Amino acid sequence: QNSPSAPLLPSIRAMTSFTVNAILEETSKRDKDYRYMATSDLLSELQKESFKPDTDGEKKICKAILKLLNDQSSDVQGLAVKCLPPLVRKVHDAQVDAIITELCKFVLEGKEEQRDICAIALKTVVVEMPSSMGGAAARQLVPRLVSGVLKDKLEVKLESMDILNDVLRRFGSLLKPELSAQCNDALFAQLASTRAATRKRAISCIAALSAALSDKLLSQLVGSIVERMKMPAVDLDLGRTYIQTLSAISRSGGYRLGRQLELVMPLVLQQ
Repeated sequence: QNSPSAPLLPSIRAMTSFTVNAILEETSKRDKDYRYMATSDLLSELQKESFKPDTDGEKKICKAILKLLNDQSSDVQGLAVKCLPPLVRKVHDAQVDAIITELCKFVLEGKEEQRDICAIALKTVVVEMPSSMGGAAARQLVPRLVSGVLKDKLEVKLESMDILNDVLRRFGSLLKPELSAQCNDALFAQLASTRAATRKRAISCIAALSAALSDKLLSQLVGSIVERMKMPAVDLDLGRTYIQTLSAISRSGGYRLGRQLELVMPLVLQQ
């Protein structure tokens, strides 16, 4: 005699698919209350342990959530962000990849209101995505965020560094040396900014990056800061910024800074 539960699996999946399609239809309604309730229902479905959409379902859900993140209602946007943690833990890597690509594009090129919510969403994805995706995510995100750090528009620059900080803290050790160097060069240039907010974020990012650098690259980083501090053109403010950077690096991996102490200490004491 067959187990009575055996035929249920396809029907459960069919039921899930039917439920999700009905919910996704509601997310496109003109009335924001319908969209809000539909997004709330979608969040409930995503949080269910038993919820396992098929590939087609995954694509539809991801597309809908990206659209809801740009909804005219901030309440709907907020719920869409809450959908991301359970979503990125359930869907295949290719879908997470597509979400990252779209969100990054909005952060770097979108309008102000798009940029704000998509930056929050992207940070959420970085924090919540499976560790197994770290290498691929870092390879995809870091070059894009570095291009954002180098942009003239202040808001894009600051958002890019905020997100980059999260990426480096979680996945910095997975970066290849050339990508680490590219990242370091872009951040280093921000230390000379006239804006305190830019310098502060650059210092945080460099500290996060330094914790993941090889001893050789860390030594080069500290050496380059020391060399710049010795330049006659360095004013008091920039000198202080370099010292704050060295201090942040030492907090991230102070024991490894020991080899450079004889270089660093005289310069710190001079300030």
